Amino acid sequence: MKIKCLFFCICILNILAVSAFAETNTEHSQISRKLSIPFANPLKNLEANAQMYLTLTELSGFTTDYLNKKFHLDDSAFGRLTQTFFCLYSVGFWGYYSHETAHGEETLKFGAYSARVDFRDWSILVPRYKSEISYYPTSKQLIKIVTAGLNQEEYEAFLVNQMTIKQVSFDRGLSFLFRKFSTATYDIYSSTKIDVVKEGDVGIYSAELKNSGIKLSARDISLQSALSAVFSFKTYDSLHAVYNYLWHGKRSTDSTIIRFKGYEFTPPLIQYVMTERGGFFNLTSALLNKKSSMDISLGTDLGSWTGDVDNIRFGFKMNELISLGPVEISPFGYINLKRTKVEHNGSLVGTELFWKINKNFGLNVRIAYSDNDIMEEARGNENGLIINSALSFSF
Repeated sequence: MKIKCLFFCICILNILAVSAFAETNTEHSQISRKLSIPFANPLKNLEANAQMYLTLTELSGFTTDYLNKKFHLDDSAFGRLTQTFFCLYSVGFWGYYSHETAHGEETLKFGAYSARVDFRDWSILVPRYKSEISYYPTSKQLIKIVTAGLNQEEYEAFLVNQMTIKQVSFDRGLSFLFRKFSTATYDIYSSTKIDVVKEGDVGIYSAELKNSGIKLSARDISLQSALSAVFSFKTYDSLHAVYNYLWHGKRSTDSTIIRFKGYEFTPPLIQYVMTERGGFFNLTSALLNKKSSMDISLGTDLGSWTGDVDNIRFGFKMNELISLGPVEISPFGYINLKRTKVEHNGSLVGTELFWKINKNFGLNVRIAYSDNDIMEEARGNENGLIINSALSFSF
């Protein structure tokens, strides 16, 4: 109960601090786009899957940038509404496949699995993704499979947040909102009853936790996910960006930055991830300066209300801490402790490297070592060495 009260006090203080010290509302006419092409197969790697989601939705945003420049679509309400629906459909389209692919990637770890896109079935407004499992997963395996898609959406919302530290374009605002509220609305019908045959991921997750002796209803899961979105100020920045575009034609809006006694930092983003033992909240705020920034993270479960996780996680990432010629180095480190007592429960250390090849092209490499880190497990990463890389193109 104490940890739950502390968590909500932090969330409320976050909103009050934003109201008192935040600055926002500047228009930006030029949006800098970034595409990432991962070296890993997006159909078999969750990190590559997320990068492809961002790239494909960025291409949709760039398409509206180009069409507006050529045909001045922003000058009319109809033109703005058309572009908004186009971007909304794009994030829904690619988000659906990213979610389903994440299920498949986790399913493949435990046995044979096949999937296809049925272009004859448009009953959900996109060609339906159909899959078959050739084995009977255990309860723990099924939990990992069903949470993979939901955690993928939460991770992609986090990545969109990282792209919008300074400003939010209307299309990225739509992307954030779609990914962040997906779990809260995904199984809204399972708030009243649980039928794993008729219902989806949240209902199945709740039922499998119950088989392990953990009482966490579908309603609780949906509510906890919704609260993580409601208490994340990027939700309001995103809504503001969409409003500014639809009503005023501003393609991007400043993100909220708190300025206090010479310091600048962002309101925390609250992630809600699902583990084998229940839900976990992770708060990340960026401390900003002229040359670099530092991401500070603090995560916890909320006792029996979120399940039986018993974990506190804290740490930081120093963005662009060291520059060796064209290579920028961003080290990070996180430690996990048991919430009920001071005892090591996991850790994560590593670094991100960015090699700026020229003005537009670069190479991103992430090297990490995980020892039962709760956030890496939610991303589908196993213990040990983790290496991800991608070619980036900015314009």
